[in-house]
Amino acid sequence: MTAEVIDHPARWPALFIAGTLLILVFGEALLVTELAWLILIRLALFAAWLVLSLTAINLALRSRRGSPRRAMSYAILPSAALFAILWPSIAVHAPTVLGDRLHFALQRPTYEIKALALPHLGEPRLMVINWVGNPFRGTGVVYDESDEVTLPRGQHSASWKARIDRTVLACPYDYTVNAVLEGHFYLVDFGC
Repeated sequence: MTAEVIDHPARWPALFIAGTLLILVFGEALLVTELAWLILIRLALFAAWLVLSLTAINLALRSRRGSPRRAMSYAILPSAALFAILWPSIAVHAPTVLGDRLHFALQRPTYEIKALALPHLGEPRLMVINWVGNPFRGTGVVYDESDEVTLPRGQHSASWKARIDRTVLACPYDYTVNAVLEGHFYLVDFGC
């Protein structure tokens, strides 16, 4: 009489993927101004993905005959790694945007106080908070009562252009609005 093999899926590959995403999102939210730490975290996660993906491939190949469900569960991790390699803009951009939204949610009361403290000069108020300003990336929050930050270049009013003068919004490399938030707030990637 032979022992019956129970074919349970392995949980650790899916847990590792979920944990990695949580680390990326919360890392971005809590360390958004600390680019060096974010880079170190991403490099460490990349190394862990590489080692664990190779381990999962080995385990999937070993268990493919006797435990097909277990083999499939191991294949999830290298499949996710392949997705991240083939579409890195999605794999990197999604956790970054989620982390930025979380960071904004945590800091929103402070930003609202700063926006309310802006002087009334007869024009819509504008405030730019650059979280990460460096040669590689600039990200932050824009408070724009006129909401002109969402308009394409060339469609802004002269008064808006004057208000953005000497801010990163005036950078010749342009900016990208990542998310329109409530109350005239915007998450923005700056070109400079």
